[in-house]
Amino acid sequence: MYPTDRQWALFDRYKNCPPPMSPQTFLQRWDLDYPDLARLLNINRNTVRHWFSTGSGSRPAPEQYRRRLATIDFFWRNSDRIPQDLLDEWCGLAADDNNAEAEPP
Repeated sequence: MYPTDRQWALFDRYKNCPPPMSPQTFLQRWDLDYPDLARLLNINRNTVRHWFSTGSGSRPAPEQYRRRLATIDFFWRNSDRIPQDLLDEWCGLAADDNNAEAEPP
């Protein structure tokens, strides 16, 4: 199946989304600490510390992590408006996956 013009337009509109969010902005919005941030991004705590340090040990957060923070922020801010079944579809979770453990093989 080839994408429709509407699907191409949708891609063009959102191809640079979400806009990156700095770790500093994310932590200002959410009451978290460095270990929480490391957990969310699946990275080492020392890496997070480098993003907040000054001087020679300082380094900026890579764009991939800033976009991930923006995604998490969006989901958390809109968690009550996003249908669970839509999230499950996006994540590849079939409706039966939730009951897989309850039923014997």
